[in-house]
Amino acid sequence: MTIEPPSCSLDLGILRAEPFPRDWAADAKEPMDHDNTSTTVEPEWKYALYLEDEDLLIAYCSDIDNFFADTLATTSRRKLTLREACPSSDQIRETLRRMTGNPVGNGEIRMLSRYHETMGAYYISGIEVSSINPTVSATADTCNISITCSVLDPPTTFEQELWRMRREGRPEVSNTWKGLRASQLDAWIRVAQIYQLNNPASTSPPGSIFSLDGLGIENTQGIFCALGEAVNGPGGYFGSGLDSLADCLRGGFGASAPFSITWTGWTGLTSTVGESYCTALTEVLTAGSATVDPAF
Repeated sequence: MTIEPPSCSLDLGILRAEPFPRDWAADAKEPMDHDNTSTTVEPEWKYALYLEDEDLLIAYCSDIDNFFADTLATTSRRKLTLREACPSSDQIRETLRRMTGNPVGNGEIRMLSRYHETMGAYYISGIEVSSINPTVSATADTCNISITCSVLDPPTTFEQELWRMRREGRPEVSNTWKGLRASQLDAWIRVAQIYQLNNPASTSPPGSIFSLDGLGIENTQGIFCALGEAVNGPGGYFGSGLDSLADCLRGGFGASAPFSITWTGWTGLTSTVGESYCTALTEVLTAGSATVDPAF
């Protein structure tokens, strides 16, 4: 039996014909020209929903319910609600209404900077629109959009805090991560990786010398937090384990081989993470034409 697709399926060409009325990435840096008599309040956009096809912007929103969570199963479908969402055009708003209960494809939830530029993104699949309801507030022309989807590698609530920190322009200094628990360090490294994939760091020339502060490192996660900051500055990324470190050493992650790492405060690291791990770490760095001083 042949099943015809719904007549209201998304026509990306039509939707793109009516562009989003404001270039937020540019205009957010300039004073808004508002009518002083207006009671309309512009929301602070923190997230954006994009469809995978043609990288199509669906809506900005100020918050998302049920996206950052610590207890939901990785493979479970979940209902997300985009709060104070602003669809990118009237055409998209109306099409989403007609698509309620139907699949619209795969996409991304993007983390936005204070200037509404993409800091990072999480992949979501099997998106279905559940409902679109106007907000009851002074916010300009917004609605709450509920969708059901599967979230690949769901972000934790601590990751949400880390994105908020980056939205505020932090971390501005290295070692902000020291004192965090191992699970929080995992989140720190993941956010650093996602951020760098979307905002590639400038690459230092061959022969560079990086200083790594190893004082207070208590686990392998701490090694990679410190290494990321040594190469790419506060909140930087340069691997999350030995395999990803080898990938970074091939280039494109802030350092060009050959280079040197001057490691201070490393005393006691072999007893903390194990001598065999330190040996393996040195071997990976050496294979990537990096020199560690002093050697473990």
